Amino acid sequence: MVVMMRTSGDPELLAPAVRRRIAALDRNLPIENLRSFEKTLAATLERRRFSTLLRTSFAALAMILAGVGIFGLLNYW
Repeated sequence: MVVMMRTSGDPELLAPAVRRRIAALDRNLPIENLRSFEKTLAATLERRRFSTLLRTSFAALAMILAGVGIFGLLNYW
């Protein structure tokens, strides 16, 4: 089960109140991950961002090698 709340302030400040309210409803409900939506979204996108960074790095390296190769060819010519 997932519970989402919208807050107007800092969601970390409301964490103890949320835990108390859930415990008041049912003490047997485990609370595993209590975090903000921004942190959840960042964790979800972390792998995709790393993949994008890796591909961009390889593309930049390929462009540098291609530029060096073209420069060498034109210099030899």
